[in-house]
Amino acid sequence: MGDIGTFARLGRTQRGTGSRLFAATLRLAAARGLAAINATIRADNAGGPAFYGRLGFTEHARRRAVPLRDGTRIDRISKRFALRRSG
Repeated sequence: MGDIGTFARLGRTQRGTGSRLFAATLRLAAARGLAAINATIRADNAGGPAFYGRLGFTEHARRRAVPLRDGTRIDRISKRFALRRSG
């Protein structure tokens, strides 16, 4: 499994950029024989889970109350995109 992270500056996003980046990621992941891609997103980032959900990622784990540097506790959502079926 490989990990992915896509970041955008608030107010500076361009429609379709993330989808194009993901298409390139899919090609590279398939060429490397990965079975899946994982994305871990902070739960307070409403756009993140929605973005990965639109791409076809599904939630597979959640770590509760992970502390930030300032002590604030935020859940971490892990979503997976299967590149090939197991079994």
